[in-house]
Amino acid sequence: QPRQLGRVAALAATGLTNRQIAERLHVSVRTVESHVYRACTRLGLADRSALAAVARADRVGRTFKAGTLTVPQI
Repeated sequence: QPRQLGRVAALAATGLTNRQIAERLHVSVRTVESHVYRACTRLGLADRSALAAVARADRVGRTFKAGTLTVPQI
């Protein structure tokens, strides 16, 4: 589910909590936690704030790709 992983990463960058993201995507909070962890691991990032910084920086108009992760523009 790379598409959902990218959506979670992008929504995390907006400052939404895991619970808010879960409600928007109609998934469990645990699924969101797992996606945030997986995205950070794949990108070699230390934490959620680093993931958010990468996703925000990409919103300049490009799609960020690393391995199989794509962070879509919102």
